[in-house]
Amino acid sequence: MAIATISSKGQITVPSSLRKKLGIKAHDRLMIGSTGNEIVISRIPNLLELQGCFGKAFPEEEEREGIEIAAAEHALGLEE
Repeated sequence: MAIATISSKGQITVPSSLRKKLGIKAHDRLMIGSTGNEIVISRIPNLLELQGCFGKAFPEEEEREGIEIAAAEHALGLEE
Protein backbone atom coordinates (compact mmCIF):
# COMPACT_ATOMS: atom_id res chain seq x y z
CA MET A 1 0.00 0.00 0.00
CA ALA A 2 1.30 3.47 -0.86
CA ILE A 3 0.33 6.89 0.47
CA ALA A 4 -0.18 9.94 -1.77
CA THR A 5 -1.01 13.54 -0.93
CA ILE A 6 -3.49 15.66 -2.87
CA SER A 7 -2.05 19.00 -4.04
CA SER A 8 -3.88 22.32 -3.77
CA LYS A 9 -4.89 21.78 -7.44
CA GLY A 10 -6.44 18.37 -6.65
CA GLN A 11 -3.56 16.44 -8.21
CA ILE A 12 -1.97 13.27 -6.89
CA THR A 13 1.27 11.55 -7.82
CA VAL A 14 1.06 7.82 -8.41
CA PRO A 15 4.00 6.29 -6.52
CA SER A 16 6.86 4.99 -8.66
CA SER A 17 6.47 1.39 -7.44
CA LEU A 18 2.82 1.31 -8.60
CA ARG A 19 3.63 2.97 -11.94
CA LYS A 20 6.27 0.32 -12.60
CA LYS A 21 4.02 -2.54 -11.47
CA LEU A 22 1.13 -1.38 -13.71
CA GLY A 23 3.27 -0.20 -16.64
CA ILE A 24 2.07 3.41 -16.35
CA LYS A 25 4.23 5.93 -18.20
CA ALA A 26 4.12 9.70 -18.71
CA HIS A 27 1.07 10.78 -20.73
CA ASP A 28 -0.78 7.46 -20.22
CA ARG A 29 -4.48 7.91 -19.59
CA LEU A 30 -6.13 6.63 -16.43
CA MET A 31 -9.79 5.95 -15.69
CA ILE A 32 -10.89 7.15 -12.23
CA GLY A 33 -14.07 6.02 -10.51
CA SER A 34 -15.36 5.16 -7.09
CA THR A 35 -16.91 2.26 -5.24
CA GLY A 36 -18.36 3.17 -1.86
CA ASN A 37 -15.72 5.29 -0.11
CA GLU A 38 -12.84 4.12 -2.31
CA ILE A 39 -11.32 5.77 -5.35
CA VAL A 40 -10.46 3.30 -8.11
CA ILE A 41 -7.80 4.18 -10.70
CA SER A 42 -7.23 1.94 -13.73
CA ARG A 43 -4.78 2.23 -16.59
CA ILE A 44 -6.44 2.61 -19.97
CA PRO A 45 -4.45 0.59 -22.52
CA ASN A 46 -3.20 2.62 -25.47
CA LEU A 47 -4.82 0.75 -28.34
CA LEU A 48 -2.68 2.68 -30.81
CA GLU A 49 0.28 0.57 -29.61
CA LEU A 50 -1.36 -2.24 -31.60
CA GLN A 51 -1.49 -0.09 -34.75
CA GLY A 52 -0.73 -2.18 -37.82
CA CYS A 53 -0.26 -5.56 -36.14
CA PHE A 54 -3.47 -6.92 -37.71
CA GLY A 55 -2.80 -5.63 -41.21
CA LYS A 56 -2.49 -2.27 -42.92
CA ALA A 57 -2.31 0.61 -40.45
CA PHE A 58 -4.35 3.74 -40.96
CA PRO A 59 -2.94 7.20 -40.18
CA GLU A 60 -2.83 7.71 -36.38
CA GLU A 61 -5.51 10.42 -36.37
CA GLU A 62 -7.88 8.16 -38.33
CA GLU A 63 -7.15 5.26 -35.94
CA ARG A 64 -7.78 7.51 -32.91
CA GLU A 65 -11.07 8.80 -34.35
CA GLY A 66 -12.30 5.26 -35.03
CA ILE A 67 -11.40 4.13 -31.53
CA GLU A 68 -13.13 7.15 -29.95
CA ILE A 69 -16.29 6.58 -31.98
CA ALA A 70 -16.37 2.87 -31.10
CA ALA A 71 -15.80 3.63 -27.41
CA ALA A 72 -18.57 6.25 -27.39
CA GLU A 73 -20.99 3.88 -29.15
CA HIS A 74 -20.14 1.15 -26.66
CA ALA A 75 -20.66 3.49 -23.69
CA LEU A 76 -24.05 4.54 -25.08
CA GLY A 77 -25.05 0.97 -25.94
CA LEU A 78 -25.20 1.75 -29.66
CA GLU A 79 -22.74 -0.86 -30.94
CA GLU A 80 -24.04 -3.31 -33.51
